[in-house]
Amino acid sequence: MVWRSRWYRVGVGRAVKKISKPQVFTIGVYGKTEDEFFKLLVDNQIDVFVDIRQRRGVRGALYMFANKLRLVAKLEELRILYLYAKQYAPDKELREIQKRQDKDDKVLKRERAQMSNDFVNEYIKNVIEQNPIVDLIEEIKELSGNQFPRFCLCCVEAEPEACHRSIVAGEIAREMNTDVCNL
Repeated sequence: MVWRSRWYRVGVGRAVKKISKPQVFTIGVYGKTEDEFFKLLVDNQIDVFVDIRQRRGVRGALYMFANKLRLVAKLEELRILYLYAKQYAPDKELREIQKRQDKDDKVLKRERAQMSNDFVNEYIKNVIEQNPIVDLIEEIKELSGNQFPRFCLCCVEAEPEACHRSIVAGEIAREMNTDVCNL
């Protein structure tokens, strides 16, 4: 069942394990096979998958599993709740800042090792400061019915340091007084 509101929700009604400490995970699509990707989620007992991509599609047959419809269907099969938090995705202007830096550095997006300082500063100013991270945390808790859900932020870049998900995860970790585990 899918409800559409501020975020998309899939799999409501799943029994969520109660744990005593918050868990924050991140995962990237690139560099993983479909089996590896979903095994990491299952092995780490992820309750809620938080998609923070602007476009929920990935080009190429190798990463078809990460396209919205296939991803949501597989997560539902695995009984992992799905949350689409588009407000944390960088818009076109922000992506252009990083794209220009990648071009200057002569590096492909899939090979990027870190975000540019300009991108990070603008992302914090235009996304993080405009969308209180406590709202996202509360939505995750509400969706899961768990005070300390195990949730995973997802975007495409293989390396968390090359992706905005590391900024969001860092803000959540500070707010929840926990660590981040990059899968």
